[in-house]
Amino acid sequence: SFVSATGAFELRLPPGSYELLADAPGWAPAQATTAAPSHDVVLVTSEGATLSGRVVSAGDGKPLPYARIVREALGGGASAQPSNAGTVTRDDGTFELRGIPPGPLSITVGAGEFHPRIESGMTAADGAELGPITIALTPLAPGEDPTLELVGIGVGLTVDGDALKVTMVVPGSGAQA
Repeated sequence: SFVSATGAFELRLPPGSYELLADAPGWAPAQATTAAPSHDVVLVTSEGATLSGRVVSAGDGKPLPYARIVREALGGGASAQPSNAGTVTRDDGTFELRGIPPGPLSITVGAGEFHPRIESGMTAADGAELGPITIALTPLAPGEDPTLELVGIGVGLTVDGDALKVTMVVPGSGAQA
């Protein structure tokens, strides 16, 4: 990781191919670029989309402060997810998630004493305002272990030419059944 106010960077690496990714808080990460070490590379971040909404209890409709909203992210190699991949709700349960890269969007939402939930089916575009959405989390019963609540059938998909390819099936999902 490098931090530079000017955005300039220099890496000295042994021969080979490398995947480079640039990100900044509040901006959509640049598309990953594969380059040989002897070439100049320009990585461009964009405004991305903003998702707004509110997280509430499905039991009584009360807002959930400090619920965590995390963007499901692909790429980045062995690196940690980009710094703008998540946020938390305010005292009134509201949130904004900024810098979402263009394309399909899935988020994981979790809060203490509630079942976590995956929300999907959204598509981001640069400059787009998504939402507001309301996400209702199911409270845990006394002594109950949390289980992941899915919206959809529970598969991961990727584009393969003109077709969709299933890349994963979530254990316990409708797709697995």
